[in-house]
This record gives sequence, structure tokens and C-alpha cells, in this order.
Amino acid sequence: MRLDISQKTDRGLIRKENQDNMMSLDKEHFKLFVVADGMGGVSGGKLASSIAVSSIKSTFDGKRKNLFNSLKHSIAQANRDIHNQASKNSENYKGMGTTVAALAIKNNKAFVAHVGDSRVYLYRKDSLKRLTKDHSKLQSMIDSGDIDQNDANNHSEANIITRALGINLSVNIEVPDKTIHIQKDDIFLLCSDGLCGKVSDESIKETLGIGNSVDDTCEQLLNKALDAGGDDNITIQVIKVEALDITNKIPQKNNQESGAIISWIKNNLFSFLLILLAGFFIFNYSPINFFKSTQDQVQSILNTPVKLPSVDDVNRQTNDIVDKTFGSDQSVGSIQSNRTINKTLKDVDQPVSYQYQDCDVLYSDIAQEIGYGVQNSLLAITDYPIVKENALGKQIAQEVEKMYYGKIDIDKEWTPYIKSLGQYLSKYVKRKGIDYHFHVIQDKNINAFAIPGGGIYMLTGILDKIKNEAQLMTILAHEIKHVDLKHCISVFQITSSLPGGMNNSLSYITTNMIKHLYSSRQEADADRRGLEMIYSCGYSPYQSVCFWENMQGKVQYDMPDVKNSNIVQKVFWELENILSTHPKFPKRVCLLKNHIIKLQKKHPRDIGYVGKWNYENKIPMHQQQM
Repeated sequence: MRLDISQKTDRGLIRKENQDNMMSLDKEHFKLFVVADGMGGVSGGKLASSIAVSSIKSTFDGKRKNLFNSLKHSIAQANRDIHNQASKNSENYKGMGTTVAALAIKNNKAFVAHVGDSRVYLYRKDSLKRLTKDHSKLQSMIDSGDIDQNDANNHSEANIITRALGINLSVNIEVPDKTIHIQKDDIFLLCSDGLCGKVSDESIKETLGIGNSVDDTCEQLLNKALDAGGDDNITIQVIKVEALDITNKIPQKNNQESGAIISWIKNNLFSFLLILLAGFFIFNYSPINFFKSTQDQVQSILNTPVKLPSVDDVNRQTNDIVDKTFGSDQSVGSIQSNRTINKTLKDVDQPVSYQYQDCDVLYSDIAQEIGYGVQNSLLAITDYPIVKENALGKQIAQEVEKMYYGKIDIDKEWTPYIKSLGQYLSKYVKRKGIDYHFHVIQDKNINAFAIPGGGIYMLTGILDKIKNEAQLMTILAHEIKHVDLKHCISVFQITSSLPGGMNNSLSYITTNMIKHLYSSRQEADADRRGLEMIYSCGYSPYQSVCFWENMQGKVQYDMPDVKNSNIVQKVFWELENILSTHPKFPKRVCLLKNHIIKLQKKHPRDIGYVGKWNYENKIPMHQQQM
């Protein structure tokens, strides 16, 4: 399961000390999140919440199938640890205790347990649901009908809880009757009453529903709590489900058989890919040739016209099959932020109307999509830890420094500007923990590249061709997405999972050769996801088209005229398309225009920032706008 996680804790505006605590464990086979709100004694609250978090972390058993029992066991142990600590020094720690709200995730299921008034919420499809019920005097008054739920926020007795860890040697830990079956795009929220005691559920729901990144969402919730007075400590954890565990999508009775299939694919990767590609061409070409060769015979027998599928029809139908089987890499992704631009600004683009075009006109385009889809599936079932990726990146960065010795980061104007923009963009990546670093190389070649571990390098040759900050952000976002989508690490990750791993040079070379056949598909996907990233930040998407159209003028390429070409020309175009590492400029522009059409339809926007002045003065838009 892939999660996007953000968490914040704040002392607030009134309290002298933050007695809240939290922790998260993102393990391969389970996930665990805990929020604790301490209370009592001179420093007892802070100690109590700290003991709760550390005790639960050390005693939680994620190997159990039913994690309710694991949660109850670890929380009960935390209660005993706090109570024992308070008994040793009753004078300073009298009345020491803490709330706790815990969420455990395993096999696409969520398990919740809590004590006190810290809460767990689930946001799903524009609906917000509380998964916990407060153990508080206020909740008892609501249950008895003495006050209405709408009057609960900011009530004078809101801070009086009826159950907490550490007060007694045993505690009643509440768990719901049923597990929660997780869906993609679910958002879980854990928080102390510094948020939910001051901000209404409706306001929380509104913030979670905006669709911003989890970091922005967390920040907005914190600001709402502070704006509401901030008279208590505030702790927030936001967890968004980006992808479900693959194994749980397969029916239970087929798990053993499916595991054998996945194991066979991993151990016979190259044969598997070659079979797919061969099967694809047989599937596409043979039916058409058969239809054409037998058309006259069929018509002579029946003496009636026979309507046979055209090449375009077969191509379109095959595209649909591939999209459903492997997933379409041309669909619009989620916009992590929806930054609005001041309409009084002058350095902006107005919406441009493009006409949708069919960009994938070759059969090898579909074969490349299959190869790219298979790669993404293999990346989902293999693992290459981020720590290992960062370490590999450092080794490669040393080789880059040797290659461009004396040319890296010597320009004192470009370097801080590129670094500032890069760090700003890297906040919007999906995979957290990558050590992104940005550099400028004094070199006249028109190029930019990324390496594993988040190293992004811009050559001054490409900077000379860029006209504004929106175009620069297009190139930066493209390279960042190569890292974020695991394009840079894919060969290492897949090869390391094969027999012999990276010690087997043949495995590495063969994987790299196979990847080359669909590398232009990766480039196109990095273009599209990078476009979504800069669009999230408020930049004009049309400037990416302008940049590549300008580059197209430098090196002229034409879109293949498949319908009016002979078989030799078609074969040449197919081979050229397979061997190209990047999409040709007309196709690149075509794909970008199509994606902008979809992007504007799904996330309409009146204007987009261009940033010509920013680029000329090397001052980022997030610092100053014109």
C-alpha cells in the first residue's frame, strides 16, 4: 500500500508547553499511527503522552491478522507504564494521564482504537465520518440530549474527559465492531482536541475535500485551529491512500496460484516481456492481414459487400484494451494544490483553445504503452528502499561531479534561483524521503537530467533557450517526475529483485535494453505529470507547448502520415519510434496539448502565471509576482 502522509504538532497560542505527542510507522506489512494528548501534573502531561507513544510503538505486534488485539494489548501496556511511572513520583505526577487515538492498517483494512477525546476521521467521496466517539463529559451531555452537537465546539466543559490512560491500573479501550475496508483516495485524519474541539466537522470536511496535497491540507487545518483561538496544543496527522495492496485485490482462494504467477514473472522477466511484445504484434498485424487477404474470397462466395474493420478501428480498439488492462498513462492525475493567481497580475496567460488530436498513430506506440505498463506493475510488486536509493544517488552524484569537474554550481545567479524553484516544486512529489538537490552545469549543450536519489542537473545551454519561469518550471518538474515516478531507479529496482541481482551484469544490461524500447513513453509521462505539477502551482501550462514548439523550429520533424505511406515507410517509422528515447517534437507537442485540454476540463482555471520578469531577474514567483 502506498500512503501520502503529513503530520504536524503545535504548542498553540496560549499554552507554555506542548503536551501532545504523535508517531507513525510505515512498515512494509503494516502501518501504525498514534496521537496522544497529555494532561496533569507540572510536566506530567508531556511525560504521559511520550510514554504512551513509545510504549505502543515498542509493543505493537503487526504480524497478527486481527490488529484490534494488537492495538488493545499495546494501549493497555501503555496505560500500565504511565500508571507505574506516576506511582513512583506521585507528588509531581499526580493525575498524570493522556488520551490516545490509534489507527493501524494492514491488507487494505483499517483498525481503530481510542481512549479519551482525541479522534480518528475517515474522509471518503465528499463524506466525513468520525471513527471514534469521545470519552468526555460533553459527549455524555450530547448523548443525553442536554445540548446539541452544533453547540459543542468551544463549550465551557469541552476539556473534561471521562476516560484516559494512566489514571487507573486498567482502562476500558474502545474499538469498533468492524474493520474498515480501505478504498483508494481515502483520507484518514487523527487529531487532538486542539483541532476538533475548535474547528467544526463541516469545516474539517471542507478542507479535506479541496484536493490539496496532504502537506497543504495539514497546514490549513492547523491554521484553522490557530485562527479559532489556538488555546490548546494542536496535533494533526493526515494519511491519504494513494494505492492499495495488490495482493488484496485477488480473491482469497486464488492467492496461492497468483503468488506463483507473480513469482514466475519476477524470475522470468525478460521472457515475459518478449512474449507480451511478440503476442501484441501477432494480435495486431495478423487479423488485419487475414481480413485483407480473404476479403475477395468472402465477397465472391456471398456476392455481398463485407464491411471489414479498418486499421484505424483495430488500432483504436486495441488502445482501449491496453488502457483497461495496463492503465492509461494519458489520464489526468490528481492536482495536489489548486493555487489561484491574482487576476490583477499582468504577466499571465489566458486560456488557449486546442483541438484534440490522435497522437498515437503507430502500432509501436501501443507496444510501448504495454511495456511501460508492465514496468509500473513490476515496480509495484518489487521494492527498492528509499534509503538505498538515496545512497545510490550519492554515488552517482560523485561521478557526475567528476564528469563536469569545475563546471557545477559556479554561476552565482543561476544556482540559487534554480535551487529555490526546485525545492519549492519538490514539496509536491508523491514519494516522500528523497533527498532532492538541484544544480547548474556550465555547458552549452541543450539538456537537463535527473539521477536516482533526487539529483536534478540543468545545463546552461537549455537555460539559454528558455524564455520565462513557467517554461523553466516545466523542465524542472519533468526531471523531478522522473525521480518521483521511479524512472531513474526502475532498472536498479527490477534487476535487484531478479536472481543474482545487481551482481548479474547480463540481467542489468538486458533490463536496460528492454526499458530502452519504451523510454520515450516514460518521457511523455514525465511531461504530463510535470505539467500537472506546475499547473498545481499556478503556472501557465501553455508555456510548455510554446517551449517545445520553439525547439521544434530548431530541429524539424513531421508527424508520420501513416494512411498515405507505403509499407517500407511504415516499417521505418515503427523502428524509429521504438529506437527513439524521446518523443519527436510534433508528437510531444500533440500529447501536451491533449493533456492541457483534459486538465482544463477537469480543473478549469482563468489564468496561468508566465514569469518572464521573474526569469530575467532570477526571483522566484513564490517570492514576488508581476
